[in-house]
Amino acid sequence: MDPLAQLNDIHLPAPISQYPLALGWWLLALFTIVALVAAVVYWRRHQKQRKVRNIAIKQLQQNTNMSVEETLLLIKWVALAYFPRSQCANLYGKKLQQFLLTTLPEKIAATKRQQFSEQLTQCAQVFERVYHKDGHDIVDDDVNQLALIWLKTALPPRAATIETLTKPTLASNAIKEELS
Repeated sequence: MDPLAQLNDIHLPAPISQYPLALGWWLLALFTIVALVAAVVYWRRHQKQRKVRNIAIKQLQQNTNMSVEETLLLIKWVALAYFPRSQCANLYGKKLQQFLLTTLPEKIAATKRQQFSEQLTQCAQVFERVYHKDGHDIVDDDVNQLALIWLKTALPPRAATIETLTKPTLASNAIKEELS
C-alpha cells in the first residue's frame, strides 16, 4: 500500500479580504481628494484673476486700429478692476504714465523696464493730446504696443504693488499739507 495515497489534499486558506482598508490607504485617499480640491480652487481663482486682463489683451490684439483714447480707456478699465478706485480713477496724462511705470513688477529685467520707460516718454505727447478737442481720433500703434506690454507684465499685480500705491508718500503728504 502506498502511504502517499492516504494523504488528503492541501486546503488553501481563504483569500485575504481587501476590506477594511488599512489606515494608510484612507489617509492617502483623503490627501488625494484634498489635493484635487485645492488644485481646482487654485485654478479657478487663477482664471478669475486673469479674466479681465485676458479680455483686454484679446480686444487690443483684435482691434489693431484702436484709437489712443479707446486704448487709454481700456487701460483705465483694467486698472479699475485690479487696483483701488481711489488710486486710478482720476489718472490721465503724466499721472497715468507714472502709474503705468510704478505698477510694473520689480522682477522684470532692468533693460525691459528702461525700454518701457523710453516708450512711455516717446508717447507722452500723444497721452496729452488725447484730451484736446481734436485728439479723439488719434491712432498710434506705439501706444497700443505699450498697453499690450503693460497688460502682459504688470497684471495681475502683487499685493506689495497695491500696498505701495495705497501708502501715502512723503511728497503727497507735503502737497496735502501745503493745500490745507
